[in-house]
Amino acid sequence: MKPFYKIFSSFFSFFINGMLAVITANIMQLLINDYNFSYNMISLCIAAQSFGNLLMVAVSGFIIKKININNAIYIFMGCFIIGCCSIFTFHHFLFILISMFITGIGWGLCNNSMHIVINSYNPSLLNILHMSYAAGSFSGPFLLSVFMKYNMGWKPCIFIIIVLCILLLIFYFFCSRNDNSTIINITDTPLYNKLNFSELFKDRFFVICLVLYFIYIGFETIINSWLIPCLTSVNLINTISAQNLLSIFWICVILSRLLNSFITNTISADKLLFIGSTGSLLTIIFLLYAKNITILYILIILSGLFIGIISPCNAIHAGRYLNGNGIASGILFAGGGIGSIIFPLIAGPLAQYTTLRNVVLFMIILLIIFAFTALLSCTYNKIYRIEE
Repeated sequence: MKPFYKIFSSFFSFFINGMLAVITANIMQLLINDYNFSYNMISLCIAAQSFGNLLMVAVSGFIIKKININNAIYIFMGCFIIGCCSIFTFHHFLFILISMFITGIGWGLCNNSMHIVINSYNPSLLNILHMSYAAGSFSGPFLLSVFMKYNMGWKPCIFIIIVLCILLLIFYFFCSRNDNSTIINITDTPLYNKLNFSELFKDRFFVICLVLYFIYIGFETIINSWLIPCLTSVNLINTISAQNLLSIFWICVILSRLLNSFITNTISADKLLFIGSTGSLLTIIFLLYAKNITILYILIILSGLFIGIISPCNAIHAGRYLNGNGIASGILFAGGGIGSIIFPLIAGPLAQYTTLRNVVLFMIILLIIFAFTALLSCTYNKIYRIEE
């Protein structure tokens, strides 16, 4: 029974992380009216959170080794609490920027340490771990729409995240008092042992995986941050309805990831990546021309189902690198982190100086590149496949 509290804490941490990621991305848009922020300012705040995440990806291995992974939860939950309290309290742009950076640090440490915990006990539970994140991502906009409907604003959502973090810390503290067990690190895969830093970038399949991570993580950041203003800009729905649509989107992502565990038994991950990116591309193109609210709902549902395919298939696709320690997985996660910093910084000026329609066009360009790269990976699949 001892590992149970660690596994539960990992799932619940990812649930909170998903809720925090989507809520903070969405309230940044609300700060345009509440605090007179510009699109450039909110894109900087979102990029600051992504930078904190990326920074922690780079140093979390060292931190976890020094503090013992059993104690990592106290640090990243502390970052969540401090960051959310600052967002709740302060109105100045600089304080919000620093607060988002702090939540990003917590996000990065949570992601890495909880992956290690689950991998050490049972790697098959990783799908549930990512489902927990998606469930939090669904709950965030749903709660936000409820509070906004009753004119309570966005601050109760931040307060709920703080309370959940405190409750988890209390639960973890009492469960871990008499537990001195340690986490066993995952061993290197045979392929990883054959590759050093310089050889990784000579491996074409690794470069393909890196490009896919770079584009997808950045694309998901833009979806969380800009989907609602893009939906409201077409004048078919208001902000509250757009929040509900975002919740529906994440429900479809959850369902897609559930189905994905069965589909991957018959269809290879690289083919599913191409299907997911192509389907996402088509639905978002049609979103540009949606003139009916029913069609809008159908397109959001389809986009959630297609986009939900991408993340788990990305992990399976790059599995030979992610299952090893150190350099290879670190470079892939760092590539995704860089994408999540750069792309919001591009989307912000596009919205500020042109129109929100161009933000959608930017998403379409990213998906075209992603689909082409996924198609390219199919070419190398037989060459680089390793028989287990």
